[in-house]
Amino acid sequence: MKQLIKKFLSTLVITAMLVTLLPWNSVMAEEAVTVVLKNITETTQAAPILPGEAKILVSLRGIDKSINMAQFTFKPTGNMTYKSIQYLVENVPGIEAESLQAIEKASGEVVTTAVRIGAPLATLKAEEDTPLFVITFAGEPGESMGLSLQTQNSVSYVAENFPEIQQTVPAEPENANGISLNAATQGADPIDIQVSLKMNLVETFPILTGEKSSQSGMSIRISSDSDEYPVNFYVPIKESSGSAVPTMIVETTLIKGQTYTVEIGGPGYTTYHETIVFDELLKDGTAILDLDNTDVVPGELVADGVVDGKDKAEFLRLAAAIEAGEESYTIEADFDRDGKIEAGAYGDDFLVYANIEDEAVAPAKMSKPTVSGGEKSITVKWTKPADDSVTGYVVKYGKSADNLNKSVSIDNASTTETTISSLSDDTTYYAAVAAVNAVGTGAFSNAAHATTDEGEGGGGGGGGTGGNSGGGLGGGSLGGGSLGGSTQTPATPSTGNGIFSDVATDAYYNIPVIWAVNKGITAGTSETTFSPDAGCTRAQVATFLWRLSGSPEPQGSLNPFTDVAEDAYYYNAVLWAVEKGITAGTSETTFSPDAGCTRAQVVTFLQRTAGNTDLSDAVNPFTDVAEDAYYYNAVLWAVEKGITSGTSETAFSPDAGCTRAQVVTFLHRYSGME
Repeated sequence: MKQLIKKFLSTLVITAMLVTLLPWNSVMAEEAVTVVLKNITETTQAAPILPGEAKILVSLRGIDKSINMAQFTFKPTGNMTYKSIQYLVENVPGIEAESLQAIEKASGEVVTTAVRIGAPLATLKAEEDTPLFVITFAGEPGESMGLSLQTQNSVSYVAENFPEIQQTVPAEPENANGISLNAATQGADPIDIQVSLKMNLVETFPILTGEKSSQSGMSIRISSDSDEYPVNFYVPIKESSGSAVPTMIVETTLIKGQTYTVEIGGPGYTTYHETIVFDELLKDGTAILDLDNTDVVPGELVADGVVDGKDKAEFLRLAAAIEAGEESYTIEADFDRDGKIEAGAYGDDFLVYANIEDEAVAPAKMSKPTVSGGEKSITVKWTKPADDSVTGYVVKYGKSADNLNKSVSIDNASTTETTISSLSDDTTYYAAVAAVNAVGTGAFSNAAHATTDEGEGGGGGGGGTGGNSGGGLGGGSLGGGSLGGSTQTPATPSTGNGIFSDVATDAYYNIPVIWAVNKGITAGTSETTFSPDAGCTRAQVATFLWRLSGSPEPQGSLNPFTDVAEDAYYYNAVLWAVEKGITAGTSETTFSPDAGCTRAQVVTFLQRTAGNTDLSDAVNPFTDVAEDAYYYNAVLWAVEKGITSGTSETAFSPDAGCTRAQVVTFLHRYSGME
């Protein structure tokens, strides 16, 4: 439920941004797409109809292609007004963002916006109409109206690849001048309803009407589960007369006796979610649901469904980071929606925490330490945090950044370095540090690494670090730093493939390794080793895919991630991968470049790189790949294409780490698939 709520809130923010930024410039595609409008008021293709309603089915025609965005602007004529929209697109689990919305502008025009990142919004067929949504208007029974598609200034278009490839869409010739229709004269029994939300804890909350209401990020959504695709009532928010407290109110007509789900919320607010039969709330002929900020509570910042000291601490951290220029404005902490974050004693935003006690929390993530190599040892140094609650530290270390499998504890808060001994000669070790207090251990820093001294017997050169540039083909990892797991280089690499001593000629990954090196996708972890069993990080996999795609420049320059430095070897690769919808951050402000990549994640990245997200009808043989898992379709696609297979006949092991050997093998097979 918490994930659904977070997705719902994110949808509102994305919609607000889209409505604010549009119209965009369009790039005309070669194929022609047209919009088809069909009056279905008297058919059974839509949800049960009420007297006075008119329903229009909107479809696309004329192209074989998947789209992930569609916007249309409609001009109604007559006295009927927009009521609701019913999108006829499947709910796809695991998508990164989705927005299905409609806004009635002050001019009377209705703008419908549908966006999906991480999966197609719809797959169109040239030889048939593809239904997208049903839009409902309301008036008097039998009343007539007209509806036409607006195409001037690129206000109606579809996008194939959000939002790089856009195409302006006209109406079909039979709809060129719009369509005429009459409101239904009979139907289900109606019930008038009113849903209101008093903002009694944020008395400065602005009351926005019409299209501006979406910019507040707040929404009242009422949906019915009686149909395969629920109807969403996106109604402009307006002030309730006679109330001194800012109040959001929705008034509409629903079907009597039917069950509805009511959701109210917005970024930074807990979400009200309730199943209701409105007939039970009748007052003087109207079903009334009155709520206030005890139901929709401002101050929710850590996505756990409650507002407490954790949220208060996060608010103060965020406000300080924004003031210092380390982070940018975020609507989630702007509870009064005035465009700024006010954290002072009398700040309107911070006032929502007036009765919230401070809560003890584990220390914050520490900054990256420095690591230096010695004789069979490494020395780890760090900066003491300003947090007075810190009582000590934990240092984790290992032979790869994603496998820090050993640790040492330091019980003195004043200690800022430790030396770890009894290590192997000429071996690269990674280390990360976390602070400890009475609550627990905080988040570990990003890992730093160093190589121990060579033993007396020498032995070939150690692995290069690769550095921020990604390293060279001969000495260091072009995949982004020494990937760990390297061992002392044998004096004579006689057991290898002639290039790397640890890649046998009969290894399944021998040819893929040679291919990857020749293509400049990656290199060895030293001049004579490849470290095939070392893990791959998110940054490294993104970089490999980017290089396989020709190392293109990202279209935008905005970097939302605080843990992706501009001089990092993977900077352009990460921005490119996010732009292309191949992956996203682990949060709104972090990418976690050093986190390990799993088998499920790698095949999902590959499928998105291929631009193929068609749902597979193949039989799923794997008991550990659930149908609602985000990687379900990617796994079946990868197996079907011969990119990989299960770890057994009935297991895929989606959460298992993906090694360097496996990743380059996947890439090699992907590059050769038809």
